[in-house]
Amino acid sequence: MLNFINKIIIVSLLVCMISCYESADNKLFEGKVIYVNNFDCYHPKKTSDYYKGIYGDTVIIYLKGADYHQKYNSKAQDGIKSLTYNASKNLAYLRTNLNDSIQAFYCEEDPSKRILQRILESTTTEVLGKKCMKLSFESEFSGYSKSNLQNTYYYSTDTLAIGKNQFDKHSMSYLNQLGAEGHFYLMYEFTDYETHKRTQTAINILEEQVDTNLFYVDESLLR
Repeated sequence: MLNFINKIIIVSLLVCMISCYESADNKLFEGKVIYVNNFDCYHPKKTSDYYKGIYGDTVIIYLKGADYHQKYNSKAQDGIKSLTYNASKNLAYLRTNLNDSIQAFYCEEDPSKRILQRILESTTTEVLGKKCMKLSFESEFSGYSKSNLQNTYYYSTDTLAIGKNQFDKHSMSYLNQLGAEGHFYLMYEFTDYETHKRTQTAINILEEQVDTNLFYVDESLLR
């Protein structure tokens, strides 16, 4: 028969095992996600190849805590090379293929832009075998008579777990509202009804330790 002390030890071990299991099950993602880009062009004087030149056909997003680094394989001279987000400053640092200089901007939504509709719904859409929830925003800039922008995120509650306040300052593109759902996206659609639609779809997820040096920005190159 177990004595009182032994019972306490066993109960403590069981609690620890359950706690460790829950912690592992709810582990926040660190690593990289590889996406492919696809484009639909609405602009009368441009083509899908123009936007492919700017964004490339592949994007790799590295996630570590609340910071992210996006690496593009764009070919155009003014194409995006990388985008690095520093959560503590709520700043993004943009590099293009033009030169080594860096542009910095705050990740706050434009005050002249307003949400017309926000929808969160379940879907039959699957990405990498995961059934997705859909979070979409219809919005417009002041002066427009109709909706002219849409941001849509598809995410799964089974993968890419992030802290629910991870992007709380990042209101640009409504990433803070996606963050509040607790998962990063498997697919993202950005639509400007006057120019183009860009669809970014995950093709691989690699959980791994991300080197903090990847997020280093040489601020002497800011312009």
